[in-house]
Amino acid sequence: MKKLLLFAAVAVFGLWNVNAQTEKGNWMFGADANVSFSSNTAKQEYNGNESEGKETISIFTFTPSANYFVINN
Repeated sequence: MKKLLLFAAVAVFGLWNVNAQTEKGNWMFGADANVSFSSNTAKQEYNGNESEGKETISIFTFTPSANYFVINN
């Protein structure tokens, strides 16, 4: 029961906050950031010789955003 009430409160306050941002003439600025790391080790055999390779990839993404509301809601 407590979880249901908590979920309902979060949903109501979350929706209320979103509606308050959509008045005509308002600006909304925000950003999203993401970091990802990946590592891979592979063994290969070529003409009887075995070799091992290691690959590491790091990705950083930053996405800014700006919104302007031209009408209410």
